[in-house]
Amino acid sequence: MDLSARSHDRQLPRARLLVCEKNGDWAVGLQNLAGDGGPRVWQVRSPADCLDELRKSPASVVAVEATSGNLGAVAGLLCRVAREFRAARTIILAARGLEDHQWWLREAGAVHVVFSVRGLEAVLRVARRHLAAAGAAEPAPLGEFPLHLPAAWERFTPAS
Repeated sequence: MDLSARSHDRQLPRARLLVCEKNGDWAVGLQNLAGDGGPRVWQVRSPADCLDELRKSPASVVAVEATSGNLGAVAGLLCRVAREFRAARTIILAARGLEDHQWWLREAGAVHVVFSVRGLEAVLRVARRHLAAAGAAEPAPLGEFPLHLPAAWERFTPAS
């Protein structure tokens, strides 16, 4: 299981599940829970690495570890993601004891906050839903529309 975001050299999808943490516990837990059904977890170690990966896949889900020692950096990352990557979604993987901070984390842009690995199932549900929508939201270039249109569409097309 390759959790390293730096070990790739092929075309990256528009949306990925990125986990920004120092020790790897959350990423391993998410990957084990996701299993073969995915999504694949891409681990990064710093907010700077996270922003680099978001530039490559701007509609990603970013799960960020929050501890009492990095709340300032987490707040900064939340604000930058919300401002610069509007298609991305951020989830906070918070240490126990930070429950009092969840409302400002949400206000800063987190779509979900968990305080235990027991919350990883919900994280995975949110991530899968967003990744599916992000993949489906890609508009097709004009030349790639199907030649046959549904009958309902034909009712709204002017006759020639």
